Amino acid sequence: MKALLIGMVWLAGTAAAADAPPPAAFTCESPEIPAVSTSNDAVRRVEKRIAEWKQCALEYQTGDRSEAAAALVQKAYDDIVARRNEWVAATNRYSSSQVRSGVDFGENGVAAKWNDRNVHDMSTHVKRTGSSGQ
Repeated sequence: MKALLIGMVWLAGTAAAADAPPPAAFTCESPEIPAVSTSNDAVRRVEKRIAEWKQCALEYQTGDRSEAAAALVQKAYDDIVARRNEWVAATNRYSSSQVRSGVDFGENGVAAKWNDRNVHDMSTHVKRTGSSGQ
């Protein structure tokens, strides 16, 4: 009897999944992520585009909570994460080469340094001017 009940529940679940309507079209446009960013402003623009995409994806999932919709968003998210990781690594390499060669970029001669969490740590790269006591 228990096996029959489990079988009926499984069949009902399978039928419901097959009858589920397809998810609404996922229209969030993938953010443009360059191969490398060479300034602090360029980095901010890319991060802003990614944040806007995340907001769009959240709104989409709020409207369509189906597993198919979640799978669409997850696939797009995985692609963006992979592209972002490549961009961060290339930007880190560029930034490190600029610091090693003595070239500063950004406002006030500040070269951006990125850590593993992609957070700016400007304190170690501030170009000091004025008295030697600073």
